[in-house]
Amino acid sequence: MRSVCRFCSLINGGITFTLLESASAAVNFRPVLAAAMASGLVVCAVMAYALKQIHGILAPMKEGAPFSASVGTRFSRLGWFTVIAGIALNIFNAIGKTLLVKILAPMLDGVTQVSVQHSFSLNFIIIAFLLFLLSYVFRYGAELQRLSDETL
Repeated sequence: MRSVCRFCSLINGGITFTLLESASAAVNFRPVLAAAMASGLVVCAVMAYALKQIHGILAPMKEGAPFSASVGTRFSRLGWFTVIAGIALNIFNAIGKTLLVKILAPMLDGVTQVSVQHSFSLNFIIIAFLLFLLSYVFRYGAELQRLSDETL
C-alpha cells in the first residue's frame, strides 16, 4: 500500500503556509489587529496630507486664478510626496509580510513550509512623473500670466 501525505495551504496575499491536513490553529490575532490599526492610522495621516495639498491646488482655481504661483509648488510637493510614500509603502509591505509570518507561524501546529513572495509596485513613479509634469506646466503658466499682467 502506498501512503499519501495530505497537505493544505493557507494563502494570504504573498504569504503561503503549507499545513498538514490534521493541523490545528490556535491563533491570537491581537498583534495582527494592532498592526493593522496602526497602519490604518498612518494611511489616514497620509491621505490627510494629500487632501490638504489638493485643496491648496484647487482653491486658487476656484477663485479664477489657476496659474497662481502656489499651484505649481503644490504639484511639486505632491510629486515628491508620492515618491516618498511609494517607496515607504513598498518597504512597509515587505516588512509587514515578514512580521506576519514571524507572528503567525509559531501559532500554527503542523506547519511544514512557509513561503513569502514579495512584490514591489513601481506605479507611483508614473504618478509622480505626471505630477512633476503638471508642476512644470502650472509654473510656466504662472510665468506667462505674470508677463501678461505686466504687459497690461
